[in-house]
Amino acid sequence: KGDGAIFDGICYDIPVGMLMDQGYLGTVVSKGSANKIDLTNVHMRGGEFIESELAMAASDPELVRATVAEIVERGADRKKWLIFASGVGHAEMMQAEFERHGIECATVTGTDGKTDRDGKISAFKNGSLRCLLNVNVLTTGFNVHGTWKGKLHCLGLRAECWAARIY
Repeated sequence: KGDGAIFDGICYDIPVGMLMDQGYLGTVVSKGSANKIDLTNVHMRGGEFIESELAMAASDPELVRATVAEIVERGADRKKWLIFASGVGHAEMMQAEFERHGIECATVTGTDGKTDRDGKISAFKNGSLRCLLNVNVLTTGFNVHGTWKGKLHCLGLRAECWAARIY
């Protein structure tokens, strides 16, 4: 807005619903989890949850077991699952639990080398992995095309956030 603005108008506006109807975007079905992270001791900084406190709250072993069991049950008829975890330790706990349920799974984090990360993502896209967990990696700009018929079938958000822009 104002003098020198890079953008000063909208050249084309199309409703998201229309894009879904025309097959350009998948229809989203949202189901809240029965298993909630206890945020009592998780504080805010800069308008968002403090990551280390959130990761600790999310990593309660019983909560992880119940959450994974719920995803496995609800996702039983779904082919590809992308799960957002609250921290590396939390993702590792979830991966171990998914594997206990017989689900092929991998975790990508910011500490993965490029070759390792690319290998995990490729395995997910080509169908070798049903579930891919990630911690602050597969966000803006990550496209799931190349997966089973180019579709993501289940998206799990176990990384609570305050800002609506994250979704």
